[in-house]
Amino acid sequence: MIDNKSPNYIFKISIIAGNNVGKKTLARYFTDKFDAGISMTQGIQLITLNIMVSGNFVRNSLWIYSNEEQYRKLFPYYINGSNGMILMYDITNVESLNYLSEICRLIKMYIKGDIPILLAGNKIDLRGDRRIMMEYIEKFKEIHNISISAEISLKTGENVEKTFRDISRMMIKHFNQT
Repeated sequence: MIDNKSPNYIFKISIIAGNNVGKKTLARYFTDKFDAGISMTQGIQLITLNIMVSGNFVRNSLWIYSNEEQYRKLFPYYINGSNGMILMYDITNVESLNYLSEICRLIKMYIKGDIPILLAGNKIDLRGDRRIMMEYIEKFKEIHNISISAEISLKTGENVEKTFRDISRMMIKHFNQT
């Protein structure tokens, strides 16, 4: 629990994932585990996540994008002003990673300059059903110039908090270099 003092950093993180990857589970995870505010607007779920990273109080505004057809026209507005992104896929569903290829193309069209992007594979609690091999993930990262990835389980909580600390660290570093 973090008190209400002023944060050292305030960041916007856009979280993008295809269908059935875990967007709703992510929202429930944070509202159940942390002092997180949550609200819903058209096509976007907003969560405020306060965390400590390397001695810094970081307030992250998580924007979880709905990829439903009626909201696709809002995508450029949704990602505008992002300080970082998490692209999330399901390790048991190849199409969930293929969907992110198109998202990477759109990000390059609408985001000027570089921002930290973390590729997160969800559902590692289903390792026995894995359909996306690590070699494919490494190739994806190389093609789309993504430097860091993580594998998480929103069901068990494995690596979730670490992943958000990692993206926060990346944004702090990027912020201090610009």
